[in-house]
Amino acid sequence: MMMEKQPLDNTVPCSLPGSERSLEQQMELSPLELSFSRQLEVHLTVALPIKLAPEECLAATRQLITEYPILGTRLNLKAALQTVNLHLEEFVPSNTAELCSIKAEPGPIFYDPQKLEKLVHLKGGKHDGRQALSIRTVHMRDACVIQFMVQHALSDAGGIHWIARTYCALLSGTHSRDTAIRPEFHLKPDVIEAGRSVAADDGTPNHPIAVRYSQGFQVSWAKFLAAYLRQRFWALCPTSARRVRRMLFVPQSRIDGWMAQAQSRGVQVTEHDLLMAFVYQSAFTPAAKAQGAHTGLVFTLNIQPYLASVLGALTNPWINVPVAPIAPGTSSASDDLIDIAYHIRQTIQDARDPVCVAQIIDQHLPVRDTPAVPRGYGSRTPRVALTSWCHLPWYELDVKGTTPLFVLGNTRLSRPLTKMGVRMDDGVTTCKARASARTGNADGGRDGGRQAGYWVQGRVNDGIWTRMMERLKRGGGLEDGAILDESAMDKRWVAGG
Repeated sequence: MMMEKQPLDNTVPCSLPGSERSLEQQMELSPLELSFSRQLEVHLTVALPIKLAPEECLAATRQLITEYPILGTRLNLKAALQTVNLHLEEFVPSNTAELCSIKAEPGPIFYDPQKLEKLVHLKGGKHDGRQALSIRTVHMRDACVIQFMVQHALSDAGGIHWIARTYCALLSGTHSRDTAIRPEFHLKPDVIEAGRSVAADDGTPNHPIAVRYSQGFQVSWAKFLAAYLRQRFWALCPTSARRVRRMLFVPQSRIDGWMAQAQSRGVQVTEHDLLMAFVYQSAFTPAAKAQGAHTGLVFTLNIQPYLASVLGALTNPWINVPVAPIAPGTSSASDDLIDIAYHIRQTIQDARDPVCVAQIIDQHLPVRDTPAVPRGYGSRTPRVALTSWCHLPWYELDVKGTTPLFVLGNTRLSRPLTKMGVRMDDGVTTCKARASARTGNADGGRDGGRQAGYWVQGRVNDGIWTRMMERLKRGGGLEDGAILDESAMDKRWVAGG
């Protein structure tokens, strides 16, 4: 999958549809895919409350890679199917729409995502880290669990959603072929010109977000090794700095309460701005900031509107955007959830400046085979990177009229790195939960259901998970003294509490 990049220039030819470009051309990596994405995999597990025959799943896999050969690169069809004498309700969260009391409003809960993932790996199926795509199916007494794994250099969450949607359509017999699969990567001429104009003018400073981005990662094998050793050290320490993988359900009622507060103060933010602010507030406590700890959040931003190439099914049209620490005002504004959400909204708007986009992409041009390592990765202090999957309709995937009961998706380090013991720490993925049946329409249809809430999942400090749950249990209160900070939690661990 590693291909030499082509430097960007001022000529922006129209990209041919994926069906007209050769397989070698489709496998060329863009500057963005040559850095962080090349080191990652995207995983998606879909739990469908329907019984499917192993033979029809295998036939769908074969048809998928026949129509889209780029997905068949090193695809392993062996050990991809398994049957178990178990029920789905033993492996999915208890607050999913069909499994909890219809009278009870779902509250915040923790869920261990490895519970479902271990089911897929129950019989030790192998996954080659060099495979473009791997598909596994588990056939249960009352359900089918399908897991997709794709190299992130090939596609992002939108790409794996397209793969899953295509696979489901093949199972249902409703598939119609898409045209553009993986077009070339070209910026629009005005974006290229914006970046060059600033570079040519010595009196014009670089975009502040692009400057902060350049300070946030290093391209070095030595830095990668140092980050790995730091990570292994903290994994052995019995403190709140130890990273723990979990999922946290954030009820919609909490989001509604935060939105009501924002509207009462005349602050225009989105639900996801508030969710990101909630993660930021829990990750970077006043105690950590007082000790001079890093207080920056990084989130992904889609830049498809800045690309001249057509929208393709398998692409990575996004950049990482660092959020500057919030400057404290006359009050405790830097610790207020609504103020944090507004600060994040302003950062999103600033990052959409064509100059910012061009300068961030320009920083990826020198990256080739050397890994790009986030600065401070593996240290005690978290550097949380947040990716939103909330824009994708995961629960609208359809197999013969049946939609998923639960969807689990995340980004991980590639298999070779995982085998070395390196883990995807400080990465958080947000995703919308299935619409709640308790607030559905009168005839019980799912289309009228009210959003049940959001899932926040990843590998972050145990202390961060504790603070997030405490805030939710207190109704999202902003009292600093009501939440355990890291130093207090470390003392509790040392005392054996």
